[in-house]
Amino acid sequence: MAGTTQGEQDAGSATVPWDTAELLRALGAVNQLIPRVVGELASGQMSPDRQREFATLLQRLAAVLREHADNQTSGKAAAPQYAASCGPLPKSLRHLIEP
Repeated sequence: MAGTTQGEQDAGSATVPWDTAELLRALGAVNQLIPRVVGELASGQMSPDRQREFATLLQRLAAVLREHADNQTSGKAAAPQYAASCGPLPKSLRHLIEP
């Protein structure tokens, strides 16, 4: 992106390190899922398998966030691929954010 150094991306008005930008994207995607998950759980429409998949997604996201914090504490730069360890959204959960 113009005006950013290698390893950094523009996140709105601030330039943030690549790993932080990827973490923000992952958090934003999960944030979009929460209202639908709550609704499906409340109505009894979310299958146990989808509940487990969502729980696994949250665990992976928590691990990425923890790693991000550890990297900041140690002062070491994260490898760009680490933020992708959340993996893509499982197909069985995509309906929660797709129209």
